[in-house]
Amino acid sequence: MLLGAGCASLPPSPDGGTPAGYREIRNEPHYQVAVRIGETAWPSPPLFRLPEAIIREGALSPGITPAQAEVVATHAARSVCQALAPWLQWTTADEGGRVVLEVQQIAASSRELAATSAVLGVFVPGPFRLPAGLGSLRINGRIEAPTGAPLVEIRWARGANPLLHGARVSSIGDAWELAPSHARDLRQALSQ
Repeated sequence: MLLGAGCASLPPSPDGGTPAGYREIRNEPHYQVAVRIGETAWPSPPLFRLPEAIIREGALSPGITPAQAEVVATHAARSVCQALAPWLQWTTADEGGRVVLEVQQIAASSRELAATSAVLGVFVPGPFRLPAGLGSLRINGRIEAPTGAPLVEIRWARGANPLLHGARVSSIGDAWELAPSHARDLRQALSQ
């Protein structure tokens, strides 16, 4: 099982990887984070509209419906809202800065293998998941000043890991579970 943990990986990036100007925070086969901090001064007070999630055309792997993708995108936006609450003031008005999450890819989890893992997990002590049929999520996020200038940009991608992520019998199970870690990495970039 420990050897199989290395099987967790991401599908190829649709835009060819990390562009110039980004600082790589993580660069592993199953977990990639790159951040670019803008030179524009932060607004005072830090008033921002609630995060909006956009699903890029072609982001869905076979087996994922647009409705399921909306569920994952909404979960990612809600997680960002909660994670950034200590630094940003949220408003529902059409004023202030913007926080935009662009879902680049949602790779489906194998429902059949997840169900098999769940059944086998009853008999195996400790966390158990077959290291195959794992899903992934790729999000490009940005925080913009009221003028539209970028304050922070993050390119984030993560694949499920059989030792860290539980088996959910859903094609979006892994993407759902991975969405909050995007918010944590964005929070970490802001805190630095």
